[in-house]
Amino acid sequence: MSVTLEEIQTGAPRRILISVATFGAIGTVAADILSGNAMAGGVAMGAVATWLSFFWLRFTMKRLTEIAAGDPETRFSVLGLVLRFLLRYAVVGLSAYVMMKSSHVSAVGIVIGLLLIVPALFLESVYLLVQSRRFGA
Repeated sequence: MSVTLEEIQTGAPRRILISVATFGAIGTVAADILSGNAMAGGVAMGAVATWLSFFWLRFTMKRLTEIAAGDPETRFSVLGLVLRFLLRYAVVGLSAYVMMKSSHVSAVGIVIGLLLIVPALFLESVYLLVQSRRFGA
């Protein structure tokens, strides 16, 4: 059974979530070894916030696309989804503020954790580029 390029592209969000979780785990262990518990806690909290943010973004954009396409099975209102989209930023911002005000974790660690989406997206881009060349696209 062969896999099509479309199937590979469709799996991108799942692979990005896995990459963020993997980089978060590796980064947390590395931060603990190199800098201690405060840095490791910050990296872990930032990674979790990044993972949740991407997950919510994906869900919201999928539902908005279904509404725009006129999918009759969609049971979400546009206003509700827009509010959910904006609430995502409020929750992430408030979480970052609370985490940075906490004396138990490192603010630098939180920022590092929040930025773990960058290597995850880069890795996915390279993967999709290699796969598209394999399929001759």
